[in-house]
Amino acid sequence: MDFVELARSRYSVRAYKQQAVEDEKLEKVLEAVRLAPTAANNQPIHFIVIHTKGREEELRRIYDKDWFVAAPIVICGCGVIAEAY
Repeated sequence: MDFVELARSRYSVRAYKQQAVEDEKLEKVLEAVRLAPTAANNQPIHFIVIHTKGREEELRRIYDKDWFVAAPIVICGCGVIAEAY
């Protein structure tokens, strides 16, 4: 599959199962993210893992959509701005 075909076939998931994500699966996802290449291996990204159960009201202040708070986990990627040298 070439990139254009891949881009055309993408879709956004907005329906989630209510079951919790096993720690082993979450760790595999985070390990894959950690190993992903970045420019000059700077890794200027931090990830925040939020378990949504019991935090629905707080999360709705960030993004007020039912599907957003229905996911058992939200992973927030935060870019870190490097200081100029």
